[in-house]
Amino acid sequence: MEKTEKSAGKKTVWVGEKLGVWNTIGEAMLFMKDNYALLLAISLASVAVQALLNLLPVKEIPVLGLVAFVGIFAGIFISLWANAAIVIAMGNLYYGKKVSFAESFNAAMPKIWAYVVNNILMFVLVAIGTVVFIIPGLYISVIYSFVAIAVLLEDDKKVSPFKISAALVKRYFWAVTVYSLAVGVTMAPLMAACVAGAFLLAGNIKVLTGNPILMTVFYLIQALFMPYMCAANFMLYVKLKEIKKDSPELTDPAKLEPKLNGCLVLAGLLFLIIFIVIFMAVAFKGPHK
Repeated sequence: MEKTEKSAGKKTVWVGEKLGVWNTIGEAMLFMKDNYALLLAISLASVAVQALLNLLPVKEIPVLGLVAFVGIFAGIFISLWANAAIVIAMGNLYYGKKVSFAESFNAAMPKIWAYVVNNILMFVLVAIGTVVFIIPGLYISVIYSFVAIAVLLEDDKKVSPFKISAALVKRYFWAVTVYSLAVGVTMAPLMAACVAGAFLLAGNIKVLTGNPILMTVFYLIQALFMPYMCAANFMLYVKLKEIKKDSPELTDPAKLEPKLNGCLVLAGLLFLIIFIVIFMAVAFKGPHK
């Protein structure tokens, strides 16, 4: 894709091509359809541990409670590993390189810790922005929406995934926002049907969450949706990189260099500690007398 330029006084301003929201969604759907078997297999792996733990008869065999507790953390790790693997798989498939289920997971392993750390930082930033005021949280979630993909697909360690994401979104903030809403709209009918079906079967949310069979079905449905959501986000990332390949944001290495912000890291660690303390307090809260 080509760039265009226009003059603003003595300064030349880069003007990118318009992003076609619905065309990009259509391409994401076709890409998903052509590679659905592999993407679905990885998605099923991401929910497999949670689904299996959900079926454990913890009430009947209390010792399994410890297994389930340890399994929660194992399930989170495997879910993140699978999420990374699906991005790695798409990165290969899009450029014509065949990749298997095992190869996707193997390729993701060396980057898994960077992926986890950057996801935690992303969560902290969005959470802080949302707590301070809802709009900053939404803004941060848009400009840093490609952090996870950049961590996995950008091989240059001298660039920051946060700066790459911000550079891609710059000048396309509203296009990315509209795209995210459009993806949600395409999912709405299916999600509404699943929710309605669950409530018709279970009656209320308490019964639904307390029924291991229904919760397992919920996890499986989640896996069915996951390839589309991943493909949609990946395709937007690819299209923005193609559009902005000659933009000053991506061609100037100095603008992409990772720089550690001490105050941000301190605030993030503080927020994370508070979150962990609250989580542990709720998780291990004794029965009411």
